[in-house]
Amino acid sequence: MSLFQTDDIAWSKWTSQFEARMPNTAPNIFQVNTVMAPLNCRTKWPTLNLYRRMLVGDRLPTFTRANSGANVTTGMTLSSNYEQYLLQLNVEMRKKAPGIDEADAQRKLTKYTHALDRLRAFEQTARKSWQLSLARYPNKSRTQWETETQYRDRRGPLVDDVTNFYADYLAVVAAYPPLYELGKALRALQDPRYSIKLPMNEDEAIFGDQHPNGGDETWTEFLTTYLDFDVATFVQNDAPETIQITEYSSRSTTYENRWSGSVSGGGVFWSFGASADGGTIDKHFREDASRFAITYKKLVTATVTRKPWYIEKFVRTYCKLVDKDEYWTQTGQLSLIPQMVLIARGPTIEIDVSARSYSEFQNWYNAHASGGFSIGPVSIGGGGSSSVHYTDIQNQSAGTTVRIQDNSNQFYVIAVSSLRTLDLVESARLQMLSEIPDIDADIANADRAWGQMNPNLHAQGKV
Repeated sequence: MSLFQTDDIAWSKWTSQFEARMPNTAPNIFQVNTVMAPLNCRTKWPTLNLYRRMLVGDRLPTFTRANSGANVTTGMTLSSNYEQYLLQLNVEMRKKAPGIDEADAQRKLTKYTHALDRLRAFEQTARKSWQLSLARYPNKSRTQWETETQYRDRRGPLVDDVTNFYADYLAVVAAYPPLYELGKALRALQDPRYSIKLPMNEDEAIFGDQHPNGGDETWTEFLTTYLDFDVATFVQNDAPETIQITEYSSRSTTYENRWSGSVSGGGVFWSFGASADGGTIDKHFREDASRFAITYKKLVTATVTRKPWYIEKFVRTYCKLVDKDEYWTQTGQLSLIPQMVLIARGPTIEIDVSARSYSEFQNWYNAHASGGFSIGPVSIGGGGSSSVHYTDIQNQSAGTTVRIQDNSNQFYVIAVSSLRTLDLVESARLQMLSEIPDIDADIANADRAWGQMNPNLHAQGKV
């Protein structure tokens, strides 16, 4: 039986090889990219590199597509959905708090969150105003602008409101330790020590360079998430590693494929275009292929680290208090939380086929390859959704082995391992007055760990 008689078998076997390579950290789910996603973190701007690395750890993978074993990011972020979880947890926890005036606590919390919204809106408007001012008057200092716009005078009362309303809320819930600690967790989301301002594109990065006296004040503020791997070491030395599958390779025990088979869905294992020749190659490859392999020049596991704005104990300890379907099932807001990422560079594809299939591929390649094609997780073409541009590959095929080398040397996200929170809910012991997260201790411990792991955050973004 051919290795590629069905796409389901091929993807399942491919996933299994990476599952065996990743650390066995239950309860995690491992998702392979059906299209290798470029990780463009080698620009001349360290802060832009940090932003692109941050996205890998903050964007939540989807768990709702038919194929739950494929890594596809959603439009949601952990930072925003985690905050919503804490707010909902606050509501549910107050219902179980003896002696708490629930209505008064809700009023105090609402005042606090509304004050935060006003402060955020003010700062967003101020960033845009400062950017326009810098573009028009490049020599104007930040101090001058703040004086002219009365920035500090207008911002001060908003900050005072946040501080005072937060203190009022803590006073109401102080008698109930879980709520008191939860209040501190909410406040940690606003701690400036745990956020970072970053450009979201090259234009914003250039603007910061061109205006060194405050250009970075126009950038967007994010809660700090970091993809922890040493870029300089990653590009310095090759350490080739081959991942391959044959007819006899084992299948994944967790992978299932229910794609419709459309190319855009990422379900087919290869595609050679809509031409008749492409269809013939597809048919014969499925009949003849006996081995598929990708040799990476380097393949590493990178850990997703977050500053102490994210306290996982609040997920592990109190997950049963909120609605399971809203947060933890496949359609939930926090169904998967990224933990580790496989990153690679320099892939070379190899497929062992028959003499017939080899000849057909070579003829097709010379005539049609520039129009784009895909083999396994590597999408080759000229579009923005491709893994690599056609001009950056080299056909090194010989004998009866199709061999395509990627010469771009760019980084790729190969797979993501995420915490599957539903497993926590099903095994959690709900004990409201024990195992209470000590937020001050958790933040202090996380701060120390972060400092040891990332002694110079910006420097690690440089190449």
